[in-house]
Amino acid sequence: MATVEAILEAAARILEREGITRSFGTNRIAREAGVSIGSLYEYFESKDAIIRALCDRHVARVHALVDAAFEELQAVPLDHAVDHFINALFAIHESRPDLQRHLHREFPLRFGFEPFLETDRYVQGKLIEWLDRRTPGADRAELATRAFIAIRAARAVTIHVFMEALPEPEKGRVRESMKRVLVQTLAG
Repeated sequence: MATVEAILEAAARILEREGITRSFGTNRIAREAGVSIGSLYEYFESKDAIIRALCDRHVARVHALVDAAFEELQAVPLDHAVDHFINALFAIHESRPDLQRHLHREFPLRFGFEPFLETDRYVQGKLIEWLDRRTPGADRAELATRAFIAIRAARAVTIHVFMEALPEPEKGRVRESMKRVLVQTLAG
């Protein structure tokens, strides 16, 4: 699996530097990874398969982060939990912002929105469970609606912040506003 990681990292570095240009292809990725083109094709049938794998890796990171966050935040106040969640969401995108921008631009054009929607549904399910434990006897349909709105808003705002590369002061203001909106939405 070291070869797969080397190929994905090589593709990620190229995307970060240049985006998807005509020179972003399997030969270039293999050279950057230090593997033969034959080795690359053992694992990936095309550059689109590599882009999909990069997105899948991102989705897996998000799921792991969400699992850890909800485990950690069982008994903390709502505003603290929301703050932690937003910080984690931003941290994912801040770790490799250029890569995230290129993936968010290219992936839907090539493959559609399903991976994003699947992640939204995954996080929404975790959030419903979390809210349900915090408010026993609450109307589950109401919790589901609040979770739906909160998750879609959080994703849309986070992607907007990083796609537009907002400066730090503006990013901070958006983060604080998003926290207020999410706390209000989730508190009902």
